[in-house]
Amino acid sequence: QAEALDELLMAFGGKINIVPSIYVTQDELVARLLKRAEIEGRADDNEETIRNRMRVYHEQTAPLLDFYKQRKLLVEINGEQSIDQVQSDLIKEIHKSVS
Repeated sequence: QAEALDELLMAFGGKINIVPSIYVTQDELVARLLKRAEIEGRADDNEETIRNRMRVYHEQTAPLLDFYKQRKLLVEINGEQSIDQVQSDLIKEIHKSVS
C-alpha cells in the first residue's frame, strides 16, 4: 500500500516528506485507555481488548513504519510528554521536513 501511495503521488508530482509516529509504551497505552474507559464508560476499553488492538497494530502497522524508516521518512515523537510538548515536537519536525 505504501509503495502504491508513493507511485500515485509521483504520478501527480507529489511526495511524502515526513511520516510522524507518536510512540507511547504499551503499559502507558493500557493505562490511558483504561482511564478513558472509567471516564467515558466505554465497554470496549478493557485490558484484553486493548492488548488485542495493540497486537493487531504491531502485526499490521509496524511493517509500514519500517518501510518509511528505511526511506528515512519516519520521525518518532515521544507521546508520553505533555500534549503541548508533543504538538511542539511534531510542528518542529514538519517545519524541518519542508525547509
